Parts: sequence; structure tokens; C-alpha cells
Amino acid sequence: MDKIQINYAEFYITNVCNYNCTACNRLNNYQFSGHQYWSDYEFEYTEWSKRLHLKEINILGGEPTLNRTLNDWLYGINKLWPDTKTKSLSTNGTRLSYWKQIYKTLVDTKFTVKVNTHGRIKYKDTVDTIRDILVSPITETYKCDYTKWVDAYNQVKDISWPDCSTIDDYDKLPEDIKNECKDIHKIDPENFKKITGDLILEDTNGVKFIVTYYEMFVTAPLKYNHDHTFSVYKSDPNKAHDVCISKYCHHFVKGKLYKCHHVVLLPEFDEQYNVIMTDKQRELLHSYKPATINDSENELQNFVNNIRNVIPQCSLCPSKLVDVPLNASTEKLKVKKKITVDNI
Repeated sequence: MDKIQINYAEFYITNVCNYNCTACNRLNNYQFSGHQYWSDYEFEYTEWSKRLHLKEINILGGEPTLNRTLNDWLYGINKLWPDTKTKSLSTNGTRLSYWKQIYKTLVDTKFTVKVNTHGRIKYKDTVDTIRDILVSPITETYKCDYTKWVDAYNQVKDISWPDCSTIDDYDKLPEDIKNECKDIHKIDPENFKKITGDLILEDTNGVKFIVTYYEMFVTAPLKYNHDHTFSVYKSDPNKAHDVCISKYCHHFVKGKLYKCHHVVLLPEFDEQYNVIMTDKQRELLHSYKPATINDSENELQNFVNNIRNVIPQCSLCPSKLVDVPLNASTEKLKVKKKITVDNI
């Protein structure tokens, strides 16, 4: 029997994070507790591997290096899906000493480590630490979306400056304008790729780190209120789905398969904290059914095919996203004990 293909799947292995980033879309900026240990779900994922081909895999949290069985997750997933060529793990890069301990695991499993540094301050130190972990010779390249350069140019452009339609137009600019772009605004091609691009470092053993940084997140999937309570949105589900950043990504959590992260994390968060919603909204939230290893072939295929479709639970998410400075720190926000409100 042919396996069903999933283009991209994320394995969520912990709610715990050592950072408090404003508008974290996994709600890890609160004291959200709970790790998922590999041995607890190895049987379920073994069964999934017999039925699903995963084209691309990413492990994340929370901060996955805080899960004491991360090494088992890396070896376990690599063993079950050996034909998956693109395997990665996302980390905030604050515990890089950990990677020295499991360097051999990275050699064996070929997982790429995606380091998302939260802000520019720690970027250089992070890159220097990675260079110390890797074995020479190390190749370093940048992957950059130069289509965004025009926007950066237009933000600093004086009314007297020539228009630019691509980054290639930079070489045609007068020298004084190029010097200002380089020395003051840091948007010459070389600086632009270093500031906005992903730095890819790969060593002689094929161990690869991809380093980028975030200064902005987008609107969180829950509203955090001034009285330290939480509430869900009441949105048009179609509009919320249109702006969703996870609408094409399946999520494995605790051995089950979900359409997105919010339909699995919000119920668990609701059990731990105060989420204000009506009885009808709570019933809707908890009515979601993930795919399980016991589903029939038709049920599983229909579930996978539904990844691009709107579901009723989309109404609990925001229908408009705005950029939010992430303001990473280690102090968790205050929250109140759980309460229930029948009507809002």
C-alpha cells in the first residue's frame, strides 16, 4: 500500500520555553508547562511511519533543547523516516552549549539546526559560538530575499534620489547616494544580505546551522488582557484562515496529527490558565478531532487533503495580523487562575 504524503510536518515536543517573546504564536511566553518524551509516543510514531511519507520535518517547541529526550527524538524520527531529505530543528539559540554535547547526533541524523536569534544583540555571539562547535573547514553562505531590498530603499529614499525597481539598480546610483546607503542606512547589497538574510554554516562533517533573527512577530492567537486574563477572538473563520501563518502545516503532538498548532495547544492552555470564552466557543474548541493511528485509510486521506480548508475553529483566531516587536526576555507575564464566562 502506498504511503500518504504530507509535504511539511512539525513535531511539537514541549510547551516550555526560557524566553518570553511578545505575541508568541505557541503561547510559550507564559508559564505554559508540559514536555513530551519520546518513549511515551514512540509506538504511535512508529505506526505513523508505516502510513505516512513526510517530505519535510521540523522539530520545535517551546524551546526543544529543554526537553531532556531531544536526543531520542532526533534519532527516533530519523530512524522512522530515513527517506526524508529535509529534517530540521528550530531553537532560539540560547543554549548552544547543548549542541556540543550532541554533535555526534547531528552528524548521524543530518538534522539541520535552525537558530532563530530573537533580536540583533546576540546575533554575533551566537554565530561565533556556532563556529566553535563546528569542525573546520566551515563554509558560510547567505540566503537572502533581495526582492525586499526595494522596500528598504524606499523607506530611506530622499525625494531627489532616483527610483529603483531591483537591487541591481543600486550599482547605477550616484556615488554619494551609494555611500549614504552603505555608511548610514546599511542597505548596500553586502550589508542587506547580512542583516536580512539567513547565514548558513556547514562543516566538514555535513553538520549545518542556519542562523536568522527576528525582531517582529505577528498578532498572537490569544488576546492578553490588561487584567492578566486571556480571551479568544470572535472572527469570520474565512478571514482568519486567509491570514493564518500555519494553514499549510500539519502538526504532530502527543502521537496525534493536527491541522494546525492552535487547535491542539489552546485546549491544553485552557486547562492550565484562564481563557475567557463562551460555553459555545469552548464546546467548539474541544470538539476538534485530530487524526489518529486508528483511522481508516479513507479517513486519513481526507484529513490530509483538508489542510487547505477552513474549519469552524478558525473563528477563535485573529482575522487581522499586525507586526508586534517580540521584546524577548526571560520574565513570564502574570496570569490569573482559570475562570469561565458564559457570555461576553
